[in-house]
Amino acid sequence: MIKIDKEKKEIHFIPDDVSKEHPPERSFALLSGYVCPFCKKILAAYFQGHLSEQDVEYYKKESRYVIGSVPGGHYLKLENHEDYSYYGSSERCSWEAFFKRGIVENLRLFVERHELSRMLIQPLSERIGSIPGFCVVEDVCGRDREVLLFSEDELFGDLQEKEGFDAYWKAKEKMGEYLLRLARKEAGENDTTFAF
Repeated sequence: MIKIDKEKKEIHFIPDDVSKEHPPERSFALLSGYVCPFCKKILAAYFQGHLSEQDVEYYKKESRYVIGSVPGGHYLKLENHEDYSYYGSSERCSWEAFFKRGIVENLRLFVERHELSRMLIQPLSERIGSIPGFCVVEDVCGRDREVLLFSEDELFGDLQEKEGFDAYWKAKEKMGEYLLRLARKEAGENDTTFAF
């Protein structure tokens, strides 16, 4: 198990079993760290200290993190965040993670990954906190810029119930237009380019 102590700004590597085959428990000073507010998994972390090759191999296999070296320490990043189940639950975490630093860079990655217009970056960046489906995750140490989570389930949430099945599918098929409509609505602009 790998866990972050937000108060002490430390990261802890704790093997599942204490035996000669497993590495010993280790703790390091955390430089920056991001934790999913929904499933509570560590999304990414940078920390001072040294992990041995045995440590790295063990935690890569046991926890499905990418672990690497940086000057003065190591980093880890969770692979396939959306594939993880909530603790004690069979539900999967529906939030897709974007690991660039800062809102604008993460939105660039978002529109590229979802094949949307780059024209969305500016209006979304101005309204990101009020548009459903997006969650900004701050560095627990307060040193680094934020990362971004996105969930189609949250974006389209109860649209089907409120507007009907056709409106729901139209919005999903034209997600870029739907997002622009939401951003303009939050900005107080009248926008009729996406009518249900």
